[in-house]
Amino acid sequence: MGRHLILAVHGIGEQKPGDTVDAIVGAATTDLVDGNSKDDPRARRTNGPVDVYRDLIELPEREFDGTPRNARLFPVNLRRVRPAQSDDSDNETVFAEVFWADKSPAPQGFFRTAFDLLSVILGLGYIGMDNVENTRTKSSIALFHGFTWAFYGLVAPLNAILLIGAMLLLIDTTGLQIGVHIPTAATLLAQGLIALAISALIWAVARMSYLIQIFTLGLAAFGALIVLIWLGYQWPAMAWVADGIETAHASVMSLLWGTNTPLCAPPPEDLDAFRLRADPNGTLECFVTYTVKALEASWFLTISLGFAVLVSSWVLPRSLSRPANEQSDTLYPAIVGAMIMFWMTFTSSFWLLFTSLVARLSTVRGHPADTPIHKAHLPEGFLHGIFDRQFGDAQDTLGLSIYAMGIFLLAGFALVILRRFSHWWLRKPDPSPWISRVILHPFLSFFLKLFVVAVFALAVALFLDQQFDLAVMAEGTYARYAMDLVAFNEARNGAIGAIALGLGVLIYNFPSLVAGALGVVRDIVSYAVQERCICRVKPGKYRANFILRNDINRRFTKVLHYTLQAMTPSRITVISHSQGTVIATQMLQSGRVHDLLEKYDNPPITLITMGSPVTQVYRHYFPQAFKVSTDKMPDGLVWHNIYRIDDYVGTRIDLDTGVRKNHDVNAAGHLGYFTDYEVWTRLWEDVEFKLFNTPPRTQAEPAD
Repeated sequence: MGRHLILAVHGIGEQKPGDTVDAIVGAATTDLVDGNSKDDPRARRTNGPVDVYRDLIELPEREFDGTPRNARLFPVNLRRVRPAQSDDSDNETVFAEVFWADKSPAPQGFFRTAFDLLSVILGLGYIGMDNVENTRTKSSIALFHGFTWAFYGLVAPLNAILLIGAMLLLIDTTGLQIGVHIPTAATLLAQGLIALAISALIWAVARMSYLIQIFTLGLAAFGALIVLIWLGYQWPAMAWVADGIETAHASVMSLLWGTNTPLCAPPPEDLDAFRLRADPNGTLECFVTYTVKALEASWFLTISLGFAVLVSSWVLPRSLSRPANEQSDTLYPAIVGAMIMFWMTFTSSFWLLFTSLVARLSTVRGHPADTPIHKAHLPEGFLHGIFDRQFGDAQDTLGLSIYAMGIFLLAGFALVILRRFSHWWLRKPDPSPWISRVILHPFLSFFLKLFVVAVFALAVALFLDQQFDLAVMAEGTYARYAMDLVAFNEARNGAIGAIALGLGVLIYNFPSLVAGALGVVRDIVSYAVQERCICRVKPGKYRANFILRNDINRRFTKVLHYTLQAMTPSRITVISHSQGTVIATQMLQSGRVHDLLEKYDNPPITLITMGSPVTQVYRHYFPQAFKVSTDKMPDGLVWHNIYRIDDYVGTRIDLDTGVRKNHDVNAAGHLGYFTDYEVWTRLWEDVEFKLFNTPPRTQAEPAD
């Protein structure tokens, strides 16, 4: 009859090549014993003993046409299974793995994990972009893009600039002293040059995506600005730059505040030893102060744009009618809240941890308590003050973000517990989204939107308080009490700093644990990364814009093409889980896949999805990009969906897709489907899964 081909497409997580196919082969070739049987021996389903042959081939990511010159290969693990001692190659099942976890690898070590965490938080912007482009008109799309530009082009690069400066100041904890061995102005020039070098390196080496381009351009612009300012104050031929800065500052101060204060405040008379050596005229102090002010202004702009995005989601028109199930498909305002909340919390944690480590480094490594460098790190010292001010951009809103994240996590935990004791409700044909979902839960989405409103109100209140000293915000008023309650203040709210520092310590000590937890979000974000700003969902251009998604989809096609060509199967089974079900359903609707199957006589296909978010997440929130229907899949395809009733990622598939049946199994979370006894019971009994085209002869099994 011919071979049986089984394609295995794994889901989110940190899989290694071969893990998925080995799990499926192991479960498929293991006897399925009836655990409820009272007979002796117990009833069992068996394929009998089998021989398994392990193969591995490396296939090219793209056509090997010289661009790039060196082939980019990915591993394809193959397992050929036959009845034991059989030489009938036609009665053989070939398992082939579509591996893609290396497209979003987990980082190693604290620094890589920290940067990966921040990049994942920023990467949420891609998901928001995809949602708004699928459901809204140009005005909403442009507004959300403005928010992401501010986040990627201003907030993130300015944090990077401050980090570069902080690392340069660590030179002073070594034998080289700033102001003696290294001129102070040289550290400022180095900051700009390093920013430019990093930008050039990213541009030359990294695979550029849309928002990474914005970050790189922002970092390069700030680096160039620093170099230009240095030239203006250090090179006489460029003095016109310094004159322009001074004139612009004087004009702004006179126009807005009616004052004529100098650009840089004069240094105090009681200079500590470090400042007397490294910054006697206050240049370094002035530069740090204005960099932090620029970051504060960028934060205010970003938060304001986030609030505008939220308001626009209520008032601006939609591009599509509302979903038939009457559940909201508006995800992007909640994405705004998540990006602001997580970025505030974790960047603040990292700055607190960095400040603590610097203080320890300066005293332990050759700087005892009576030295000037140690005194400079004391709270009243200048160097400590510089690090403290670099954390100051988040101080005023840190308390609110800590509170919000605590409530967010507690709500998620409470929901998990509630679902644990509500299995009867989850078994209903159409359970309420208030109980059926954890990811994208209506309350969590509402809470993130509420956070956007709260942080915008706090930012406006702090701005008004600083600029106008309003009576309604004076000490003793309710407004002041509320501001103190959520703002970071060592004297009034020291516990907030301790919590933030604790988060940084957790990541520092357990980076692998954090990296593993990030894997789920990282995989989803990677699938949404866009190459260019298109702003509208248009056939052809839109799909081509998702670089990693297309790489992953191309792997599916490559594996299918190779196995069709090499194995000439008489039937195909596609077994997929989680994100892999999205890949499988999209590719089975692809014209390229249809052409391949037609070339090899259109073997019948059975699609098996497990824990699938295809309809309740992807088609719901990205309706134009993730249409799914068996009408667009190969003729005769049969689709079965298996889900656990408490799966927090994927459960039922909407019946209008053409799915043959949704098969539920008892609660066990989202992972481990491929080796689940209840899943395989469903496969054998309800899906009527058959490993071999010709069932092998079996001998009587001995009693347990």
